[in-house]
This record gives sequence, structure tokens and C-alpha cells, in this order.
Amino acid sequence: MGDGTILTYFDVFYTLCGFAMAGIYLTTSMVFLFWINRANKNARALGALGMTFTPGWCVGWWFIPIANLFKPFQAVREIYLASSPTATPTSWRVSPAPSLLGLWWGTWLIGNILSNIEGRLAMQGDAELLQASSVVGIFASLVGIAAAFTAMQVVRQINDRQNRKAGKAK
Repeated sequence: MGDGTILTYFDVFYTLCGFAMAGIYLTTSMVFLFWINRANKNARALGALGMTFTPGWCVGWWFIPIANLFKPFQAVREIYLASSPTATPTSWRVSPAPSLLGLWWGTWLIGNILSNIEGRLAMQGDAELLQASSVVGIFASLVGIAAAFTAMQVVRQINDRQNRKAGKAK
């Protein structure tokens, strides 16, 4: 086997990994959007009054340019606060949000910005920029992993809060 064959195998493997990652990303994104819609409905059903984000817009804001940089965070923060097991139907509005929400959103934004930079560098076709793209891609992946882990914690905490609130309502 010559070097050309090894490069071809690597290219095929890299491409297949890319397709697998895209499939995983699409699937988890859809599950998260279904969850956020349901979590908003749950908070309302558990008695939260005065919520500004509807279940539909909790999903819709992810697809609106510029607004998708801050509205989804606000929607999740509202769900988190409205799901407080100790809050009255309106007192949740003055509760502080945990730093975990900011960490989740910050890592989500930084990971996406780095991925965007990676893609733009890779499209230039220059060997040095392609190498730089790989380095940026590694950092984007690491930040993305951190975002995924913090997102899982946000989901767990909101689910726990809603389950405790539902238990008190019985």
C-alpha cells in the first residue's frame, strides 16, 4: 500500500465519522427540542403563571437568526425558574437562576462559534489554514462536549424540580 491508499482510507473514515456525528447531532437536537417543549408544558401544568415563552416558541427561537443567540437561553431559564418546587405560581419570576445555566449557554455559544471558524478555515483550501482548522476543530469539539455535559445537567435539574413539584401537588 502506498501513501495514497492510506490517505484514501483515512479520508473515508473521516467522512464516515462526520456523517455519524451529524446524525447524532441531529437526533439529539430533535430530542432536546421535544423535551424543551414538554418541559414548558409541564411547568404550566404545575401551576406557573405569567410565563412569557410558549411551548412552541421555546422551540421556534432556536431557528430565528440573531434571536437564537439569547432567546433559547431565556426560555430554558424561565422553565427552570417556573419549575421550582418551592415557588408559588408567580414568585418564581424573582428567583435567581443557577450559574449552571450560564455555563451551559456559554459553552454552547463558544462551541458553535469555534465550529463556524473551523468550517470557514477549512473551505479556504490552503494547507496551513486546513491545519489551523483542525486545531480549532479540536477545541470546538472539546467545548461542545462540555456543552453537552452541562446540557444534560440542566435537563436533569429541570426534570428533578418538576418531579418534586408534582410530588408536592399530590
